Amino acid sequence: MTLHPPASPAEVDTTPPAAGVTRPSEETDDPSLPRASVPPAGHDADDLDPARTLCAPDALAARLGPAWPHLVRLLGPIEEAHTLEGVCAAALAAMLPDGLERPRSRQALLRAAGPERGLVNLFLDALGPRERALLFDGALPPRALAAAYARRAAHRAASGVDHAALEAAERARVDVIVVGAGLAGLTAAQDLEQAGLRVLVLEASARVGGRAEVETVDGTPIDLGAAWIHDAPQNPLTELARRLGLTLRTDAGPRWVFGGPGTPQAEGRRLQAAYDALSEAWLRAGRRYDVPAARVPVPAAARTEGAAALCAPLSMGVEPEQVSTRDYATIFDEGHALMVEEGLGTLVEAMAHGLTVLTEHPVQRVVWRGADGVTVHAGHRRFSARAVLLTVPPRAVSAGKLSFDPPLPEAKRAAAEALPMGRLEKVLVTFEPDALPASWPAFLRLHHASAPDVELLVRPFGRPWVVGFVGGDAARAANPDERARRVKAVLARILGPEIMDRAGTVHATRWGETPWIHGAYSVARPGHHAARAAWGAPVAGRLFFAGEAAHGRWAQCLPGAFLTGRSAAQDIVETLVPRRPAAVG
Repeated sequence: MTLHPPASPAEVDTTPPAAGVTRPSEETDDPSLPRASVPPAGHDADDLDPARTLCAPDALAARLGPAWPHLVRLLGPIEEAHTLEGVCAAALAAMLPDGLERPRSRQALLRAAGPERGLVNLFLDALGPRERALLFDGALPPRALAAAYARRAAHRAASGVDHAALEAAERARVDVIVVGAGLAGLTAAQDLEQAGLRVLVLEASARVGGRAEVETVDGTPIDLGAAWIHDAPQNPLTELARRLGLTLRTDAGPRWVFGGPGTPQAEGRRLQAAYDALSEAWLRAGRRYDVPAARVPVPAAARTEGAAALCAPLSMGVEPEQVSTRDYATIFDEGHALMVEEGLGTLVEAMAHGLTVLTEHPVQRVVWRGADGVTVHAGHRRFSARAVLLTVPPRAVSAGKLSFDPPLPEAKRAAAEALPMGRLEKVLVTFEPDALPASWPAFLRLHHASAPDVELLVRPFGRPWVVGFVGGDAARAANPDERARRVKAVLARILGPEIMDRAGTVHATRWGETPWIHGAYSVARPGHHAARAAWGAPVAGRLFFAGEAAHGRWAQCLPGAFLTGRSAAQDIVETLVPRRPAAVG
């Protein structure tokens, strides 16, 4: 994740309207995001009293479009006797935490909705002004909301696992099986279904999202995985995040260094200058050849432990000896970064709406011999398809987690070996509201001279939190508890040991210890940057590959997953869907 010169501000307007906040655009249309159907012509909200109007389920289903099956999934059958008031209450209850007071605006509702944010957008798009007033203007009676919460709880308790649907999926032969419910897999599945193909997504873990995960801490969301929209003017996720109603904030905090000979601000500027010089030297080298970054001659001012840590373990997830200069020079710009207040992981979760996803189904074997397509073995179950899209990290193949019959071609196996996983772990520490100095700006980055390989992000979004980052060998050698102790020790050196008396919860990630993931993101071994293209190449028109590891410029981040997912879906459609002959005459 290299720092290049910033793009011209004229390329895209990321200036927030107030206090660093950008608001969602409702005019842009993007087929990658499921949207509700437009209300039928002739619908006049002024003629509708939603508190008294009974729902016709078929008509409501037509109006809610893609949102309808999700409401049924969350609430159970919606009957003719329900009023629109009751459906609005039930929908709100399905999307929000239990007991939450009714939000007073669309934006507040989207912030509170968490993983159901995409569904909230679909639902709101289909409602008329009077119906929206039930949600935002106080017209929804508390008793209706209370009843809806009770109904939701009863439905969820009774539903459990849909074993009939699971058995049907095992018996049926779909067109495409997507392995992995991260952004690459979910994006591809959406595009494939829009092309008319039948898709089944198999996910090893108990949730969707892959390496994007949002945790709710003290009632507030925080990204435990992917968190930044890097190079926002060029990033394809910027507009998608706005379409989902997510709140984007500029990431413009300064960098301070404590424990040096000068002031923290002056030491921070010195560290930034050393980092810039080292990064530029690696960039110049990477444009010419692909060697370990540690071998590149650099100016004396750039030879600092702090600069090396920022360029390698805290960025690429490996030490300088393991950084490919070509990889470093090719990967995206970190300038013009934005962060998502509700969590970037919610964008990924929203892409799962409408798809058939079986979680807790780790795939161990793919059989692709013969002329009858592929068979995927997940535990004791077998699923058949015409093609399979694999979005797992290459490490899952090189580590033997996933086998193939017949074996993958040698070029594909070599690509997997050349793309190990870098390590970057987070440690979140919460504090009492006034514990951190009030003069410290939001998104401040702190370092201590005694621990150059630890970086602290302080007060993200103005919250009384500190997010510590530990990468490379330091993350690989320590367990989550040890990483947490190290981050707290750095905080104590900066603010004094008494600061930990005012600390609250501590959350330490374990991406490197997570089965099927093994780290934060892929890194190309020195001399093997070309392995990214080799990993993404399809095999025999039946095995397709996608994920951040398969992209060049957007490797190591969500746009790489998004774009390779779309590209793989297009390749699959071109392979499986016969083209109509051109008209003659």
